[in-house]
Amino acid sequence: MFNQINKQDSSQSFQNQNLKVVFNCPICGQSYDATSMKLIEESEEAHLLHIVCQNCGTQILALVMINSPKISSHGMITDLTSREVKKFKDSKKVKVDDVIDLNFALNNKDFSILEKI
Repeated sequence: MFNQINKQDSSQSFQNQNLKVVFNCPICGQSYDATSMKLIEESEEAHLLHIVCQNCGTQILALVMINSPKISSHGMITDLTSREVKKFKDSKKVKVDDVIDLNFALNNKDFSILEKI
């Protein structure tokens, strides 16, 4: 769905879409400026952004969807940096059996399973 962006100043790419989107920090209410936004991935229909509030430091992961002429967004507070988001977004999915195996090992104090993580 998305194409990876390899530009250093990915916020500029987002600005170049001529999108006039106003984001405010959900914690302190401060408006974000374009330099606080990093474009993680984009497609014609959507942009995945990592935003850091310059006022309070809150980090947000936001999905901005573009269905011309409408623009909508969904965001969530995160403790992940933009680098960590890029790292984990393409990682292998955790299966139910993985969680069960981990739970079983930890309950039996078998910490060797942690080496596989």
